[in-house]
Amino acid sequence: MEIFSYQFMLNALIGIFISSVLCGIVGSLIVVNRIVSLAGSIAHAAYGGVGIAFYFGLPVQLITMLFSSISGLIIAKISENSSHRSDSYIGILWASGMALGIILIDLTPGYNADIMTYLFGNILTITSEDLIISFLILLITLFVIIIFYNRILILSFDKEYAMVMGYNVRLLNYVIYVLISVSIVILIRMTGIIMIMAMLTIPQNIAIKRSKSLFSMMVISSILVIFFSLLGFFFAYKFDLSTGATIIIFSALIYLLDSVYLYAKKR
Repeated sequence: MEIFSYQFMLNALIGIFISSVLCGIVGSLIVVNRIVSLAGSIAHAAYGGVGIAFYFGLPVQLITMLFSSISGLIIAKISENSSHRSDSYIGILWASGMALGIILIDLTPGYNADIMTYLFGNILTITSEDLIISFLILLITLFVIIIFYNRILILSFDKEYAMVMGYNVRLLNYVIYVLISVSIVILIRMTGIIMIMAMLTIPQNIAIKRSKSLFSMMVISSILVIFFSLLGFFFAYKFDLSTGATIIIFSALIYLLDSVYLYAKKR
């Protein structure tokens, strides 16, 4: 119970709940649209925004969101091209974003320990201001999903039919990519850039096997992320381990056990 006597621990727990719901929603969009590699590119390119913010002394979260959103729009534009070179261009953007961030941080005077939290995550460093921004992003995401749910649903499973229906497929794609980009910045504090894609895919792949709709997949995914995150968080606190890595290990272990269970059930 001593955990609840510290403000930074309470911030961490609130941050876990907000991030988990956001992760469940956005991760479901990533999985059903089969854009895991593209989302991974956005996540790694976001480090360029971290470098820019540290070098020029600007608000890290805001600048990283802007940089990540621009990267997401560029990736969305590139992915529209069916050319076999599109994946190469996305790979270049992925590497360039990371390289830019590393170079700018190398050039930044002094050493800031917060830099490592963006690579490997540290939910304990989340502030009250971060919570407010995260909650606003969650509200905006929920609003967009509710308003455009049917269109996003059709687009996710049948892009050609969405075009026949007269939907602006390009605009919807851009909206999805911006939501992913901004959400990734919020989620970075929990698991870091290096491992963030695990939380955007593992719970969702468990949920999709038990879902009858995109909405139910989002709900189940959010519940699973909350469970994995709290389990990893308390275990990491108890044994003084890295929070992000512990959350990922528990998620992967449960995914493995679930896969074995489903395989045995079919046999």
